[in-house]
Amino acid sequence: STTSETRPRGEMIGRTESLASLNASRSEAFRQAAEKAGTDARFITREWSSAGDRRVRHSHAAMDGQKVQGLDTPFVSPNGYRMMHPGDSSLGAPGSETINCRCTTIMRVDYFEGRA
Repeated sequence: STTSETRPRGEMIGRTESLASLNASRSEAFRQAAEKAGTDARFITREWSSAGDRRVRHSHAAMDGQKVQGLDTPFVSPNGYRMMHPGDSSLGAPGSETINCRCTTIMRVDYFEGRA
């Protein structure tokens, strides 16, 4: 039946969009907190963290541990696609880089930079 055929697709779309939205909202919340605290974005490091299992796509496994400086610097996949966070398609990353992505971003502030 059509319902049984579309359910897995609907679940995949829902999961993909939910995780992309979660990653986007985490990034925005961090941005707002940094602004409120007066933290210079140059001293924020973002790190790509894959789910670390056999289901992680090869490009995201290769990106595991990739660090970028600041809040506006995109991550770059080995295929050359740019993403602001896992699941991001705003910079042209195709579904092959975003669908079912379970990766996350670790954000850190170097509180001692610029304080000397």
